Amino acid sequence: MRIKRIEKLKENITKSKFYIKGNEKFNKISDKIRTNLKYELIFLVGFCLIISLIGAVVSSRLFFSENRRTVETIVGIEAFTESAKSAAEGLKMKVDEGNITIEDSKFFSEFFKSENLALGENHKGYVTDLDGKVIYKSPDAKETQFSIFQLLVNASEMPNKDTEYVEERIGLGERSINSYSPKQMTKMFPIKIGGKEYYFIYEGVPEIVVKTNEYRQTNELLGLLVGTLIFIITFLYVINRKVKDLDEISDGIKFIANGDLSYRLKIRGADEVSNIANNINLMASEIEKKIQSERAAEKTKSELITNVSHDLRTPLTSIMGYIGLLKDKRYKNEEEMNEYLNIAFNKSEKLKILIEDLFEYTKLNNAEMKIEKTKVNLSNIVSQIADEMTPIFEENDLILLKNIIDDKIICELDPNKMVRVLENILSNASKYSYKPGTVIIGLYENEGEAVISVRNRGDNIEQDKLNKLFDRFYRGDESRATESGGTGLGLAIAKSIVNMHGGHMWAECVGNDITFYIKIKSISN
Repeated sequence: MRIKRIEKLKENITKSKFYIKGNEKFNKISDKIRTNLKYELIFLVGFCLIISLIGAVVSSRLFFSENRRTVETIVGIEAFTESAKSAAEGLKMKVDEGNITIEDSKFFSEFFKSENLALGENHKGYVTDLDGKVIYKSPDAKETQFSIFQLLVNASEMPNKDTEYVEERIGLGERSINSYSPKQMTKMFPIKIGGKEYYFIYEGVPEIVVKTNEYRQTNELLGLLVGTLIFIITFLYVINRKVKDLDEISDGIKFIANGDLSYRLKIRGADEVSNIANNINLMASEIEKKIQSERAAEKTKSELITNVSHDLRTPLTSIMGYIGLLKDKRYKNEEEMNEYLNIAFNKSEKLKILIEDLFEYTKLNNAEMKIEKTKVNLSNIVSQIADEMTPIFEENDLILLKNIIDDKIICELDPNKMVRVLENILSNASKYSYKPGTVIIGLYENEGEAVISVRNRGDNIEQDKLNKLFDRFYRGDESRATESGGTGLGLAIAKSIVNMHGGHMWAECVGNDITFYIKIKSISN
């Protein structure tokens, strides 16, 4: 029955709001400590401090302590001074009220016997002349003459507040070596009696209060040393796991640095140290991927060199063949001769484009290309390039339309490099558009940015291939036999130039509509 009650009580406690909220807060703090190295170290330092403090207190009380007693003697100077003032003021008041003269011995005899004098135990009162000769005094007083000078000296040296005298004794039963001896004190007040000047002198020993305090004195320094030692040992013990994790990370970095990119560190916990280990694993994985990518790029470059060698050799062979025919005068008439010259010229133009693309790529790849920015009207550049390339489009049975929304869009850019970008994009559109067809080049300004678009209709490009269009050496047309084949550098060069201007270039394909976009920061008019 009792066990059931306890179980029910536990169930009620676990269902209470306070328990649920407290448990949530505890879990939150626990997760914070577990996932944050800063809080974990704070917790560990706090835990070690508590252990060291407990050790210091226990050790100082058990091993570094002894019994002591203090005897505190308090001299009641303030109470003595008040008694003296009260007695002097009482005498002055009675003298003024009764017009008393110094010859009225009966008055003074009754006054010194009266309770109004407020004399304490062992306290005495005197009335003296200005030379210190005693005229009247308390019944038990013995002095007949005072030195006024000495009284003034004693008054200047006497403290005004209660004075404490403390002596310390080792052990509870030992005898005190030093003891306080009470001293007699004197207070002097001027007073007029019958129009003449006299002194009222109050003399006695202040009340003394003795307090005894027994305690056990500990050696805090030795306790502190023991606590510090406990803290160091405890901290090293609890921090040892983190040190091991850091050692493993260090060893793992050495393995990775020596070329073993497949090595992975063990992840323990969820704090910053484990995050470092996880990031090192990610770094090794990324480096491994990058090396594989670079190897693939090298392979692509090798293929490019082979392809470019073919592209260079083919027009060169044709040029040499037709020039050889012209040299040997193996043509029927002037019309055939001009045809041979035109073919050689077109082949040399193609060869020139190949060489320019390779040269441009080499400069971009080696960061040798510099841009010289100047403020220009981008609308004029786009319109001019469209006009210049219209005949080329017409030769390919294409119509090039301009859709320039703003007549004046000022941008800070290198005009020659931007012309090359536009030529590459338009040339790409001319090669891969359905023929006959239409290519639209547009320009507008949006939120402080100039946006150039080139749209044409052609074969649908899948998303994965669309993302590769700007990769160097990538060619969408795999057939080298078609006339549209190129080096695969045109769009890569264009994107690099746009990036150097701080702009952005991308492509979108919806159905058979392919659009290239360029976005560059514009300058407000």
